[in-house]
Amino acid sequence: MADTRDKQSRVEPYQRYHELSLALGCRAVGKKLAFQLQGRSFTLEWIPPGKSTPLQVRVSTPGGPTSHPPIPIGSPQPDAAFSPLRGNARPRVTCEAALVLRLEKAIDRFGKRILLNRELRTGDDAFDDAVYIETDAPDACVRTLLAEPAVRQFALRILQEGWQGIELSTEGEVIVTMPVKAANSLLPERFTPTLQTLAAFAEHLPALQAGRGARFGLADLVSIGAIVGSVLSWPALFVASRLWPTVDSGLVLASLSGGLIAWLVSLPVLIVIQRGRSTSLRDFCICVVFLALGLPVGSIALLLTVNGLPDAATPEVRKVEILRKYTSGSRSRTYYTTVRSWRKGESTLDIDVGSSLYHDAREGGVLVVRTKPGLLGHEWVVSLEARSGA
Repeated sequence: MADTRDKQSRVEPYQRYHELSLALGCRAVGKKLAFQLQGRSFTLEWIPPGKSTPLQVRVSTPGGPTSHPPIPIGSPQPDAAFSPLRGNARPRVTCEAALVLRLEKAIDRFGKRILLNRELRTGDDAFDDAVYIETDAPDACVRTLLAEPAVRQFALRILQEGWQGIELSTEGEVIVTMPVKAANSLLPERFTPTLQTLAAFAEHLPALQAGRGARFGLADLVSIGAIVGSVLSWPALFVASRLWPTVDSGLVLASLSGGLIAWLVSLPVLIVIQRGRSTSLRDFCICVVFLALGLPVGSIALLLTVNGLPDAATPEVRKVEILRKYTSGSRSRTYYTTVRSWRKGESTLDIDVGSSLYHDAREGGVLVVRTKPGLLGHEWVVSLEARSGA
């Protein structure tokens, strides 16, 4: 019985979605459904659930009055059409950057309180206190988009009805997305009033013209660099530690310390670069996390490479006795041999020999270690060979 109810709860949203599409008179356009409501074109899209996201429904419609739909880039720009809702010419706005309206969260208020986030205020206190404006568009563009009181009122109503946010895309489209928490939310009698509110919101917007998208600024480049650099630092460390491994951990510890110091120094620089945008706190946190992962690792990889790659010295051959063998780690094992040290002030050395050499090595046998002095003065291992005797 429980399995039947569970199966029904999974199938019911799809049935409701199908019933909704029939009630709206939808027709298939690619992977989306298209329909008309109040003389306005809409598209309806079903977004399957992900590992951490629920089922979602996405609705989009052209922004601006129906008599003045978005104009593609490069098309002639006719005079602004007369608005049936206002007795004057409707202003035209070019969407150079996407704009998202969503309910303000505590993290947004925190970002503004610490003077990291900057959000434009429209002068409508009820709207400004409840809605967060996330965009890189110029202030003048945003003010024009939200100048009409009806636009702000309809936007607030849509968000309070459970929609995640209202996006004004660079193509001049108004897009809203709603998580389907209950199948009943897709009933036509509950869904259609929201569509009517969305239609009114889009109708009261200025005439929208598709833009070319916002250009990447310094803050965007820093964020991308932090992510890409952090991701690349790990394979770089893997390669450097295999090609130029040091005999001791001195260089690795020094590199790790240097990377952490560089990370601390980067924090105030990041604040200066990232502050002053609606997404500053989020972008700052992303940079902080990725640099915390990437700078120490990248420093190790860099210094191992500088120490070993240009070292043109002739390798020295060390024949040392293998005292014992051991492994560390459970899932990802590391294989070591403990040998008598040839270095002053040390009696033994632990050397990572890899799995194949580990199985060939025998306690009491000989490990042949070929080393170079290192450009930075840290001796590193060129090659290893296990022998049964002296």
